[in-house]
Amino acid sequence: MSADVERFAAGSRNLHECWACLVEMALGLWLLEQQLGLAVAVIGGLTATFVGLTIAIFPLAAKRQNAWLKSMETRVAATTRALQAMKGVKMTGIASTIRRDLIASRKAEVRKLRQFRYILLVVAWAQWIPVIMSPILGFTLYSVVFGPRTGGILTPAIVYRCLTIFGLFGNAVAILIDSAIKFVTSIASLLRIQSFLLDDNMRLDSRVLIPSVSPQKDEDEMPLLSPSRTTSRTHSSNPIRLKRLSQRLFDAPVALRLTRASAGWNADMPLVVRDANLDLSSPTVLAVVGPIGSGKTTLLQMLLGETQRATGSVALSSLRSGYCSQTPWLIHESVRNNIVGSEVFEESWYNEVLRATALDQDIKAMPLGDSTVVGNEGSTLSGGQRKRVALARAIYTRAPIIILDDPFNGLDGRTETAILEAVLGVQGLLRKHKTLVVWATSTSE
Repeated sequence: MSADVERFAAGSRNLHECWACLVEMALGLWLLEQQLGLAVAVIGGLTATFVGLTIAIFPLAAKRQNAWLKSMETRVAATTRALQAMKGVKMTGIASTIRRDLIASRKAEVRKLRQFRYILLVVAWAQWIPVIMSPILGFTLYSVVFGPRTGGILTPAIVYRCLTIFGLFGNAVAILIDSAIKFVTSIASLLRIQSFLLDDNMRLDSRVLIPSVSPQKDEDEMPLLSPSRTTSRTHSSNPIRLKRLSQRLFDAPVALRLTRASAGWNADMPLVVRDANLDLSSPTVLAVVGPIGSGKTTLLQMLLGETQRATGSVALSSLRSGYCSQTPWLIHESVRNNIVGSEVFEESWYNEVLRATALDQDIKAMPLGDSTVVGNEGSTLSGGQRKRVALARAIYTRAPIIILDDPFNGLDGRTETAILEAVLGVQGLLRKHKTLVVWATSTSE
């Protein structure tokens, strides 16, 4: 969408030039009529003809620009995927095939671009023909046809005055046609952006805030989905189970409530999570345990309001949540900036989070400490370090609700045990701050 945004910004910048140039053209024709008489009618007709030609090709210009931008989008996406999977491409020996496909994508993009440039060439022709031909036609017709009939003579004084007016008039015509075609193509880009925002990939946030009421249930372990629904599902033999890992205070207010909540990713596919019912209060650590592919991530995305389909009710005590995904998302910045993010830096809290996630010793071993740049997607860090930096960022937010999507997967046993104890243990960091933690994992250990 970046190309569409740029073209919309560039095209809409001169929007007001369109009406301003019309006023300037009308004024120019009136001044020319004072000098050349009826010869100005031919100049106006010529200008109207080429402006009409430009208006006629507006739909074609928008169509060809969209085709070019779509082709460019396809080529950029393919190139990005190839670069991200470069290690696998090299190992499997398909680099030449990938290169051939990318070159084909680029050639297809160039063909679409050439078709769009043909339209711009016609616009440039329509833009400058009136500028060049108007003085020639005006002076010729006045000298040969209209001047002799009215007794007028083309004197140097009239020529100099008319040349000045022709210059202003021609400039207005050129700017009008240029601004108009840019505005039309910017609208086409805006419609592409709107289509992208309104398609099936849109985020559906139906979460609501809940008042402080007491929970209704107090089971330590229960199925997430109702039996009538789970028995007909593919994973009926291994439904998602919810395990409360901490004791809840009596009469504590509800922090999370699901009421027949369902969620999915595609309107053409069945819902992944169906009829989930749950009450949780803070502080609580809830483990969502289930096999791979059972819908744990979809459940967590539903709590974040990120699914594309949602029914039922998802009510939270706060819409501010910290999140750590299975795949760490890091920016090309220092370790500190990746952890702190948009939050205010507090050194004592920052150091406490580093100790809890076992990053303090790793940072000491780095050449620049926490100022070390993690690289593109954390390329300078190990897999475990990337996961712990993402976990530290979620904890550092001090959000009342923390959602963890299997963040300890891939860590060595000793590090995982230490972090679990420091973060989720009885004296863990999140327990001490009375945080509601929803933790998805595929192991019940």
